[in-house]
Amino acid sequence: MGTVDRRPGRIYFDEAFTGLRERLREEMNAAATSVRLSRLACEVVTDRDVAARIEQLGFGGEAARLFDLVPLVEVAWADGRIQRAERATILEVVRARGFDLRSEPAQRIAALLESPPDAAFFDEARAVCAELLLARGEASRLTTLALCRKVAEAAGGIFGFRSATSAAEAGALARIARDLGIDDAT
Repeated sequence: MGTVDRRPGRIYFDEAFTGLRERLREEMNAAATSVRLSRLACEVVTDRDVAARIEQLGFGGEAARLFDLVPLVEVAWADGRIQRAERATILEVVRARGFDLRSEPAQRIAALLESPPDAAFFDEARAVCAELLLARGEASRLTTLALCRKVAEAAGGIFGFRSATSAAEAGALARIARDLGIDDAT
């Protein structure tokens, strides 16, 4: 691996946590298949059920407070890579929620930012997140979509000649808006 840029304001992943992040990614991807099967078998969803599914996706305990950030990660990966500004935007939200970036819950988000999870993980996480946010109300859904848009726009266009949001990111925003029951993703 190359050198780590540790200048102030730069976001980097501590190499000491690489193994932990890889293990967390594997756990979350494997759990996605299990959650999908559980969801298909359930006809009635309860708050307890949503909490259990969040935990099955790898966000138990304190990490559950960051689960609704998974759609932001999905938008960041939509074009196949994460821009430095997208990563910084997501990690700023993690910090704003009171988490040290070295904490285990923050490292779960870091694991998702370092290497893309399987599509099945994003599909299941989006479905569970939609249920969670639908129960919380419209303000929570709109806030999540606004944060997703902020991530999509973080990398910015080129001198105003190109849209700040790629077509792939616009597609991810539309899927998230649809699943959250929001009519307009623009």
